[in-house]
Amino acid sequence: MCFRLVLIFQFLLITSGLRAQSDTTKTQDNGIYSEDHVYMKNIKTVQLTDSGNTFFYPSILLGSNQQLYLSFDDLGDDLKKFNYRITYCNAEWKPTLLSPFYYTSGFDHSEITTYKKSVATSQHYIHYNLAFPDKYSIFNKSGNYILTVYQDNDTSKPVFSKRFLIYDQKIKIEAVVTASTEMQFKNYKQKINFSIDHTDYEIKDPYSDLKIVITQNGRWDNAASNLKPSLANDNVITYNSEMDAVFNGGNEFRLLDLTKETGHKKQSNPLLIQDENRSFKRYAFSKDLNGKYIVKSIKNSHDQTEADYVYVHFFLPCEQIPDGGLYIFGALSHWQYIPDCKMKYNSNLKGYENTLYLKQGLYNYQYVYLKNTETSGDETEIEGMHAETENDYTIYVYFQQAGTNYDQLIGIKQINSLTH
Repeated sequence: MCFRLVLIFQFLLITSGLRAQSDTTKTQDNGIYSEDHVYMKNIKTVQLTDSGNTFFYPSILLGSNQQLYLSFDDLGDDLKKFNYRITYCNAEWKPTLLSPFYYTSGFDHSEITTYKKSVATSQHYIHYNLAFPDKYSIFNKSGNYILTVYQDNDTSKPVFSKRFLIYDQKIKIEAVVTASTEMQFKNYKQKINFSIDHTDYEIKDPYSDLKIVITQNGRWDNAASNLKPSLANDNVITYNSEMDAVFNGGNEFRLLDLTKETGHKKQSNPLLIQDENRSFKRYAFSKDLNGKYIVKSIKNSHDQTEADYVYVHFFLPCEQIPDGGLYIFGALSHWQYIPDCKMKYNSNLKGYENTLYLKQGLYNYQYVYLKNTETSGDETEIEGMHAETENDYTIYVYFQQAGTNYDQLIGIKQINSLTH
């Protein structure tokens, strides 16, 4: 009992310390960082995956033996102490007020103790990794979670934050991706129709008890939400309203192959990538990673510690776009519009440019325009928009049970626009 009280006291001290921090970024909510974001320049290649699978959003089944795998690089030779903490969020990714003892058994925080120095690379780094949950930390509640890593267990030194999900498959979801049913958009947009069968799980009022979120290729900025049923009949709830769950078809992601690169390790001599505006080009299918990336070095057998870092200079010739910014966007930007990935307009060359420092591998990316004051970007400005584009979609079904103040994640369905 005393041990438990001490942990509660420590948690209260930590959370009060977090709330005392100045709110300097949009990613803070009551002092908790609730988006995928890296806060230290020396931290690179942060990945959180489900059983090593980089192609789907990190999520595991409640009560299973599945684990999530975290990895990242700290540039340099100095070994540092990194700790992580877990925060439970609602369906809108806002931290809840629940005590960690309510959603975990054991510890909601620990030290990252597995690491290895890079081998024979021009850029020295230390590669850290973590597998969780383990026997010392077991999740009791389904829903949205944030993993935040700190240096020296100091909450004033956040290193990065990553989202993940724990789901409890209480329902059955059937879904299909079609072209938009609106005539003017049928060649440009995609629509998701789906139904929920809750025969084995009671949902009294689907219009108020459920929160539905649909994401495209792991993006949360353009997620469809606030969806309401078009029909609720017996144990099947149907969502097929003409105006709901409609997404820009977009275009296939661009490919950057750094697996064979051995040069370009100086900022003064970057690898030059000259792209083109695809907004008026015909659609052409190409197999892609839907915005993800894979660390890979052709000449090495241990990619995580033997792959090197490469300077890559992106150049996109086009007219300057007013009232907003153009970003290199994808998993390499953590699906965020971050300053490091913002393109700068060169009036002499009449195009946008930027240089990134990337680990060897295969990368997907797009150029996405973010209008001033907006939070959702528009990929169609540069990439174009086609209903034929291959996209991954994930449907998340949240349920708030009467008498509770948290959102359970009672179902997930992953579908592809070509293979559903």
